[in-house]
Amino acid sequence: MSEVSRRENNKTKRRTAILDAARAQFANKGLQATKMEEIAEMADVSKGTIYLYFETKDDLYVSVILDDFMNIEEQILEIFETDGSLFDKGKSTYLAFIDHCMQNTDYIKIAQYFLTDDARKNMSDKLIETVNEQTSRLIAYVARMVQVGIDSGFIREEIDPKIFSLMIWRMTVGLLELVFSGDTEKLGVGDFHDLFESAYDVLMAGIRKPAQKKSIRTNVEKLAERLRPDGII
Repeated sequence: MSEVSRRENNKTKRRTAILDAARAQFANKGLQATKMEEIAEMADVSKGTIYLYFETKDDLYVSVILDDFMNIEEQILEIFETDGSLFDKGKSTYLAFIDHCMQNTDYIKIAQYFLTDDARKNMSDKLIETVNEQTSRLIAYVARMVQVGIDSGFIREEIDPKIFSLMIWRMTVGLLELVFSGDTEKLGVGDFHDLFESAYDVLMAGIRKPAQKKSIRTNVEKLAERLRPDGII
């Protein structure tokens, strides 16, 4: 390895260490209470080193969110390259996002706090717009899949891809919050993966053309049967 390559490799490692430390601190203490000194200590770098990579604490906070977004996007692109039906790719994309969030619970805590007024009140418009653009980018992947489904006659023509994408995004975040709260057991849903799969199938049953619904009807009926004994529906 050349000297230049070695320096670049060390820079990448330091940046990753800072992001990992910041992710842990932000998730544990929140944006306002976290100190850069604490992040530096956990990352085993000086406080000054952090500012070589990130201009402000807000910039670091946003970079943590974007780092997770990039990891999710890489998984989505890999799924798009695989063989399989549109339905299979859509479900794989959805479950890949779920798995990422369940394996990286800090990401959800940090991303959800970003949506609050408290997080945004002192943050620059540029940083807020950067996160909003990346969020829209991820949602656009879903919208494109829906549009392909409409064009291929798989999904009903009256479905608006953008509206459906926003709906499934907010539904997913809501279910994740439910799972993290521990209330799923109270509702008689022990397997979170089964919960998310059933939710996805319910949505697909609503947008598929009638001839396409038979293959997923069983899962929807199972969800209904599981909920009825508890008096939920």
